[in-house]
Amino acid sequence: MSTDSVVLEHLQAIRTGMDRLHNDMREVRRRLGYLEGQYAYLSIRVDRMDERMEEKAASGAVTRAENGPENVTVNGTGGNGEHLGGDGSTG
Repeated sequence: MSTDSVVLEHLQAIRTGMDRLHNDMREVRRRLGYLEGQYAYLSIRVDRMDERMEEKAASGAVTRAENGPENVTVNGTGGNGEHLGGDGSTG
């Protein structure tokens, strides 16, 4: 086996490895782009929800009890979705 053929075989193996890495990087970039898009979408939705909650809080439609989010009252419904009577009792 001549030196030239050994060098050419090594170069071919290197080229094959580089091609695989190139394809893998393309796939990683595609997946990362998808994740970035999903993150941006969710971020916008959370911002909109935050704005709506702030608007409701400013209008007095939302009150929060001292004990935490399970006691949030929104327009006459408790945190678990039950309708509250005028005195706060479920019914």
